[in-house]
Amino acid sequence: MLDELAELAADGDPRIDAEMVDRALSVREGDTDADDGPDIEEYPWKLLTYEGLAERHYVLSRPQHRTALRNLSRSTLEERARYMFDVDRYATVADALADVDRTAGWSRMYEVRESHNDVTFIDEFLTDEFVRERNYFTYEYSQAGEEFRVASTGADDVKRKLLLQFTNFGKPTIAVLDGNFENRGELLLGHQYNGVALDEQQAKATLERVFELWGRPVNLATIRTEYDEKELRNARRHNSEPEGTEVGVRFQYDGGEVTEHELDTEITDRIAADGVDYDTKPDDWLA
Repeated sequence: MLDELAELAADGDPRIDAEMVDRALSVREGDTDADDGPDIEEYPWKLLTYEGLAERHYVLSRPQHRTALRNLSRSTLEERARYMFDVDRYATVADALADVDRTAGWSRMYEVRESHNDVTFIDEFLTDEFVRERNYFTYEYSQAGEEFRVASTGADDVKRKLLLQFTNFGKPTIAVLDGNFENRGELLLGHQYNGVALDEQQAKATLERVFELWGRPVNLATIRTEYDEKELRNARRHNSEPEGTEVGVRFQYDGGEVTEHELDTEITDRIAADGVDYDTKPDDWLA
């Protein structure tokens, strides 16, 4: 294969990276150390240029149709060419293929990469068609069923969930609310609640590490949804989802164990988000 590529490179084939082929030949002949040449066994694509890679990966068919196309003979394909190509413009299938711009998709990909970040890309290109064809969906935890279940296949809901992962890189936002909480030299941290509850086990473990840095008791204010046991029983009986109540809670660590306390209404209002909702459960989810 390497010799064939070398011949193509010598003829000026734009698909072959002549410099890489020359380095690979030098390694094979023992003139260059293997570490200084391309590992063509592991990365054979390094011998190709941008044009070569584009042609190598260019496919005219959808992935699910490729097996069927392999079973078609060239003569059959030529017979059906009128359904695939503009026969008034191209005399043969070969002429049509020769005129294909194999780098068009790659060029567009680079354009999008330059003009969009992760958030704007998802917002613009995550369409209904894309979500439907790729079978994307959202899932939520059912308090009544005590398990995760599919909640929505709508593009807007899928987009909302994905965008959440890019809000502060999917991590909760924690702010310092008070460095002298209740005039005791304690640190008060606040979770900027956006409808997504903290992982309380991780939060408590983090408090213990922050205590080592602060040297005095540390507190963390957050909001969580609590469910009344009677409400849960009724929800299971009627195959519905309980509403729950959002309440403020303060975790404190003083070097012994993490304790839990009620949160003042004023602090609860400071950390609660306005108009932010990442819950995608429909009203008739379990109906």
